[in-house]
Amino acid sequence: MNKDSQSKIVKVDPKVPLTIEQVVQVARYLFRVELKPEAIEKISTSRKYLEAKIKDGQVMYGINTGFGALANVSVNSEELSQ
Repeated sequence: MNKDSQSKIVKVDPKVPLTIEQVVQVARYLFRVELKPEAIEKISTSRKYLEAKIKDGQVMYGINTGFGALANVSVNSEELSQ
């Protein structure tokens, strides 16, 4: 990877908040995102937590329901797997 392409990377570290500038760099300018191992571990832990809650049938706003006016609409398990 050359020096120019290395500068177009946003590094995600769970100990350091993302800046608005970094979000814009990824969203508008398609910078690559690099996750530190600690970030990957936190994502994995969160996913396992959510999957366990879903398996237990717990309702979680925005996870297995719609948003806003659709908050009372459940999302079926087939749609959740998407």
